[in-house]
Amino acid sequence: MDAVFTWVDGERLPGLDEWRDRLAGRLGPGDVTPNRWRDNGELRYALRSLEANAPWIRHVHLVTAGEVPSWLDPSAPGLRLVRHEQIFPDPAVLPTFNSAAIEAVVHRIPGLAEDFLNFNDDVLLGRPATPADFRNQAGGTRVHVEPWPLPRSLVADNVVGRMLAFNALRLGPPVRMLAHAPQLFSRDGLGRVWARFRPDLERTLGHRFRSTDDANIRFLHLNALLQEGPPHEAVENQGDTGLVRVGGPELLEALADLRTRRPLSFCLNDEVVDWERDGWMWTAVRAFLEERFPVPSRFEVAVDG
Repeated sequence: MDAVFTWVDGERLPGLDEWRDRLAGRLGPGDVTPNRWRDNGELRYALRSLEANAPWIRHVHLVTAGEVPSWLDPSAPGLRLVRHEQIFPDPAVLPTFNSAAIEAVVHRIPGLAEDFLNFNDDVLLGRPATPADFRNQAGGTRVHVEPWPLPRSLVADNVVGRMLAFNALRLGPPVRMLAHAPQLFSRDGLGRVWARFRPDLERTLGHRFRSTDDANIRFLHLNALLQEGPPHEAVENQGDTGLVRVGGPELLEALADLRTRRPLSFCLNDEVVDWERDGWMWTAVRAFLEERFPVPSRFEVAVDG
């Protein structure tokens, strides 16, 4: 089993300002704020958490627009760097700043295992994990879901809510809200989603920023498995796949909670819009991460002394 991470550094995304200006008026203000693609250093600790808690992972594939973190060792054993142009069938749609478009083509990564865990760079493992956390004894996928319903309105106040509602309509009921957690994907399963929703997915690849009518392959793939029924199963989140809102008033309380327990995973969701006012929150988060994951992984450049 492999792991796939998608990562961006907004300071180095090629053409971001040009395309944002070109599409002004077609995007909502909340859809193009810096927290959508700001690098807060989470990836370093996500890889530390993976090495400490899932040493059975075969290869880590890091998908980027070509940028590489300064602390990353590209020659590290088990690490494979993947550029967008290697997996997008039509390079004319690049550069892209749309996570839905990028996730739609990760199954095209050369040499990728049939089964792989898909991570965002802000998702970390909180305790030792095993393949059984993601696949049951019958060989079915254990899909991590939330106990609450997903947005159902195409006029929701943010593009993610509208996109989820659109995808729910395309798939048809029943559907579940996915947890912000590593999820088990299969290349074969993603291929079946492409066969079923090809026009929607091809349209998504042409959207440089998130759009209401994006096909979210993560949502479509995992909910389609649940609709098939056994052996696939929904694992409802009872605090085992936490979401930490970095920018919310409960941040320090959430970090204190993580200091006393060990969920399977947790997501550090960047909601800081006013950096001058709330940037200190990421200082607090990084201090917590260094305390929780102090040992450098093999993916980091060795530091003398």
